Amino acid sequence: MKRSLFTTTASLLVLAAVSVAPVHAYAATSDAAVSNSDEQIETVTVKGLRRTAIPTTGALGTRSALDTPFGLSVIDADALLDRQVNSLGQVFADDPSVNAAGNSYTFHSNHINVRGLQLDESNGFKINNLPIYSFSIELPLEVFQQVELLKGATGFQYGFGSPGGIVNYVTKKPTDKTTATFDVGYHGGSLIEAHADVGGRLGANDVFGYRINAVAESGDAYNGAEIHRNALTGSFDARLTPDLLWTADLIYQERDTSGQVQGFGTAFYTGTEIIPTVDGGRELPASDGTFFNTKFALASTGLKWQINETWKAKFDVSVTDRLARFAADWFYPVDASGDTVDYLNASRSENKVDLFQALAEGDVTTGSLKHHLVFGASYQKQENYANANQVWGYLGNLNLYGNTRLTWDKSNTYAPYHSADFIQTAIFASDSIDLTTKLQVLAGLRYTDYEQTSFTRTGAQASKYNQSPITPTLALLYKPVPDATLYASYVEALEQGSVVGASYANADQVLEPLRSKQYEIGAKYKSKAWGGNAALFRVERGAEYGNASNVFVQNGEIRYEGLEVNGYVSLTESLRLSGGVTALDTAYQKGDPALDGNRAAGAPRTQAVANLDYRVNAVPGLSLNIGARANSNEAIDETNSLFLPGYTVFNAGGRYTTEISGRPVTFRLQVENLGDKQFWYYVQPGYFYAGAPLNASFNIQVGF
Repeated sequence: MKRSLFTTTASLLVLAAVSVAPVHAYAATSDAAVSNSDEQIETVTVKGLRRTAIPTTGALGTRSALDTPFGLSVIDADALLDRQVNSLGQVFADDPSVNAAGNSYTFHSNHINVRGLQLDESNGFKINNLPIYSFSIELPLEVFQQVELLKGATGFQYGFGSPGGIVNYVTKKPTDKTTATFDVGYHGGSLIEAHADVGGRLGANDVFGYRINAVAESGDAYNGAEIHRNALTGSFDARLTPDLLWTADLIYQERDTSGQVQGFGTAFYTGTEIIPTVDGGRELPASDGTFFNTKFALASTGLKWQINETWKAKFDVSVTDRLARFAADWFYPVDASGDTVDYLNASRSENKVDLFQALAEGDVTTGSLKHHLVFGASYQKQENYANANQVWGYLGNLNLYGNTRLTWDKSNTYAPYHSADFIQTAIFASDSIDLTTKLQVLAGLRYTDYEQTSFTRTGAQASKYNQSPITPTLALLYKPVPDATLYASYVEALEQGSVVGASYANADQVLEPLRSKQYEIGAKYKSKAWGGNAALFRVERGAEYGNASNVFVQNGEIRYEGLEVNGYVSLTESLRLSGGVTALDTAYQKGDPALDGNRAAGAPRTQAVANLDYRVNAVPGLSLNIGARANSNEAIDETNSLFLPGYTVFNAGGRYTTEISGRPVTFRLQVENLGDKQFWYYVQPGYFYAGAPLNASFNIQVGF
């Protein structure tokens, strides 16, 4: 009998967890002793969050954050836990170029906009640099060592993808010493979470390494949505020889939500200003029986080979599967009084992604020039499966501010069909040339054979598109001092065209890929006392939007120009100030005359953040933080007929570390939206949602 990836992954993880459990019956090593067996990574504190200094940048190979000629943010596991982060939108909340565009408990849980551009669900998210299909998947952040954001067009580094950037989740790795931590937490509403993290090595000479994480969460969110989540992950390695390391990762998660409205739309709205805000903590009148359930599984394996002192290679294979089942309400307000049209979308979808990649990097010298070479090849296939019996229909009318709930016919049946394939076969190479001890030039090319095929519900081929683009990158870096870098870069990218949503007349149509160009100049500086970065950027991207005939089309382009500045300064040994601002100008151009000059949807003209972190010397182990974020208004769609008002929110929290019975214990508290500000935030063109209300999260962690 054929077993699904979900079943296989879950079975392997349970077996691994049972196998290593006896080792931890006697473990007594504190979490502070955890180290990465693959490489030890230096950490620094930036903007109140610890950030690792050595990220991974795809086909560019291993480069320090300081020497990467693009914008980059890296948030590590301690920072995620300290700030009680439970959604991707919160991970980069202290980055002024990032804007959350989704609620953790809805259809768009993983939506974020970077420099005004929404990331691509098909290609914009990776785990250990391996592709996943991320739409509607809120990954278990507890299991990751860090989350990286490479900003801007990444066509050379990763192939197809939105010019907004790439989010890369890095799993926790096996530890050199036997370690175990357990934490339990509470999130606003009545959500209770438990998390265990164990790691160590086994066998002769500690040849085998493991890191296993288990997460369980259940209860009601702050807005009444019911949540049940379970995740189990494992990261394994084997030191086959002193120079050859085998690695493997398994991830399995089930996440069920119910009683939640998925979003608000403007399709039937008759007003000239957006409707008044609602309390984000209010339980909205979702129809009876609505739910949104997802499963996610990943299995990957690879080899890391240290060929000699200057050359290394890696080989990776991965398979992922994402499954979503849902019957979801979408509210379409008609006027400012809250009269609302309720539409229901009931369906099921599945997406599978397979990858093979080989990469080598090393140093050579030609005459007086030193080169760092990176080259490789990859094969990636994404299969989409849709439901021929998808329901998208009118349920009835209600009032947004009332308590009337509608009902729906729950007899929808699943009729799966293979709707689309996306295949990328690529080769790539880059050369970083040290012209002098301070001046470096970087040049790279990626050739991709891209094939996109869509199918009808009967299995017949509906369309086929094939292209073989070359996407270049070019950068010049100058280091006036070791801790500073000035750079200028240019990169091109292609992204998959959209799969048209159910509400459009051409629903399920697969559009052609879009091309983007990006220009960026910037500066970075890092020291213990202060540091930061600044970037001036311009992105030209093909435009997609719903036209007056309710057909989702590609026409013209959108220009994004902006300035991004952020940094930190230690005011005293105990007090650190951090913050930043992004100023952004966007415009439609070269397309529909009715739209040319309009602002891009979901792109605030200004975003600013500020944070204070204070270590209380009078109480050893205690640290406090307070922060603020301000966003200016946003266009809700390409017509610019409606705008979501700007808003400012404040957050605060603290951490206290002590020992109890010889065990390290850490207490963490974080309070979000201190002023209980009511606001709308942008989700996608024509859609918006209520911001989170005043709510608190609390966590206790114990090391063994």
